[in-house]
Amino acid sequence: MIDVKNAKEVTIKRLKERYFEFVHKSGLKVVVCPTEDRATYYALLGSAYGSINNSFKSTNGEVVTVPEGIAHFLEHKLFESKNGQDVFKYFAKNGARVNAFTSHEKTCYHFSCTNNFFSNLELLLDFVTSPCFSNESIEKERGIIGQEIGMCEDDPYYQADCNALNAMYGAHPIAQSILGTVVSISKITKELLTNCYNTYYVPCNMVLVVVGDVELADILRVVDKFFFSCDFAAKPPENFIPKEPYAVRERIVQKDLPIALPWVEIGIKERAGTRADGFLNGFKYWMLLQMLFGEASEFCSDCYRLDIIREPLWLSSRAGDGFCYLDISGATPQPEKLYQMVLDELRKQHLHGLNKANFQRIKKYAIAQYVRRWEDTESLAVGLFDLSCLGLGFNDIDELIANLEAASLDSMFAKTFQEEQTVLSVVKSSSGG
Repeated sequence: MIDVKNAKEVTIKRLKERYFEFVHKSGLKVVVCPTEDRATYYALLGSAYGSINNSFKSTNGEVVTVPEGIAHFLEHKLFESKNGQDVFKYFAKNGARVNAFTSHEKTCYHFSCTNNFFSNLELLLDFVTSPCFSNESIEKERGIIGQEIGMCEDDPYYQADCNALNAMYGAHPIAQSILGTVVSISKITKELLTNCYNTYYVPCNMVLVVVGDVELADILRVVDKFFFSCDFAAKPPENFIPKEPYAVRERIVQKDLPIALPWVEIGIKERAGTRADGFLNGFKYWMLLQMLFGEASEFCSDCYRLDIIREPLWLSSRAGDGFCYLDISGATPQPEKLYQMVLDELRKQHLHGLNKANFQRIKKYAIAQYVRRWEDTESLAVGLFDLSCLGLGFNDIDELIANLEAASLDSMFAKTFQEEQTVLSVVKSSSGG
């Protein structure tokens, strides 16, 4: 008999939706969002382990520093089963699409299907909890990832992002490539992979999210099958992140690549807080970006009129363990002019204050984006994973939006978005095409 009485039911009043949170006896967090109106099932199993976690205390108490790119390398290696077969084939036979991704702070494995959900869920939990490393397969993977790194060296958008991070950050490992370099992955060994897996792929550092027409008790039966013999005494990993200076390293960086129209990324480096504070403040930063540079802003209209941009700018805020920065990206025939216009806009807004009418519009837009995330299954699952890792829930975001006042954003803006904290990363063709 599966005991679910300790499960916490979370009701989202604004959306009239609900989901359940449960901490398994192994320490694994389980989040189940039962939906009767979706034909697709979706499951995600992730570890709070990403590319910035390169220095940590291993299970034997020793402080270890590992090569850049190892989290992504480990993600690739888990897709190989004990018999040497590619895990993708098993999911394909079951009619499921499986994939994974590694970011700065997480590694997630996920699948979607319309049938055979529980069979696919067992496959997911089995291959993530049953690593199989051999020197031969590691050497083969080294070549595959080396090719991936080579492809990214010719990707203008990837290079603009990497260069912007390197311009903003020096000590913090967020400046390192998620993929690593050809040199760094050459140092990855079976022993290092095993150490990273044993440190970070422990239940108390992992979350399972399920979205679909399922019952919590049925999900927990499958979890019991794969996590019954875990080390229940395992503790969350202890990470060591270097302290990052507040100042940026350099203001302008450029890379020449064949590209029809120059691509720019304008970064704004901010002070980092706790991970939970960073997540919630990141939402406020995103609203400020929308007010200042969003598609409906006066700034955006001016850029269209002057042919500085031809499509809306990409706006995002990113915050985590020891880092926080904002990102304004887009294609432009005049990179330096766009950067100057951004700086002029920041000066003007700091001098005169934010437009209060814009605040109400952006607040409504934020609510719409919040509702839309619930409608997209994958986006919902990733959101639930992120919130669970931080000890937060969707109601925390709902409450933040509902209670947010213009004065609060005004106060935040007055202390942030400083010109000396901005960087310009440009990728353009050397021929000027």
